[in-house]
Amino acid sequence: MHVLVINAGSSSVKFTLFSKSDLLVVADGLVERIGLKETRLSYRKGDGSQISQKVQVTDTRQAVGLIAELLMDNDQNKIQFQTKITGIGHRVVH
Repeated sequence: MHVLVINAGSSSVKFTLFSKSDLLVVADGLVERIGLKETRLSYRKGDGSQISQKVQVTDTRQAVGLIAELLMDNDQNKIQFQTKITGIGHRVVH
């Protein structure tokens, strides 16, 4: 079981996936410079391995979709997104 925390802003989306039982970080990362030519996805798994790549993302919705795809990718994770994530939190500033 896992908990996903998202911090979506106007030009970036940060995320951290925690193991629910012990709150250890399973994965984290961000999509930054959303809507610009140099949009970048940075991703780090709990074992320390990292991915950083240029992506084409024009808005926050696409960034969250990209993150969901990454978390469901069996080559990157062994979690099954729909059945293993039991909670999602979103940071809201107002």
